[in-house]
Amino acid sequence: MMLAACGGTPHQASAPPGRLPQPGELRGLSDSAVVALLGEPDFRRNEVQAELWQYRAEDCVLDLFLYRGDGGFRVAETATRDRGRPGPVPCRDEEAPLRARLAHLPL
Repeated sequence: MMLAACGGTPHQASAPPGRLPQPGELRGLSDSAVVALLGEPDFRRNEVQAELWQYRAEDCVLDLFLYRGDGGFRVAETATRDRGRPGPVPCRDEEAPLRARLAHLPL
């Protein structure tokens, strides 16, 4: 997958307190905000101007594409995919990696 340039303005997650954020609501978050919310990723690939972070559940992966800007890395794009099927097949339950991650974080 080719990484594209990120535009737009940074923002904070828009999920109300107590509600699990949708993967798309992570767009615009800084790398430190994502770590504060979800912890360290299960997998990280570093490029010069971009990073791919993965958060994995048993049957679904959340991919976060972060790009370097003036203020550091920010989430530009998110995608979920089914781990058990070849190719970019969307997850049946795109919130699974978020629930799995949040269930293991200390309160």
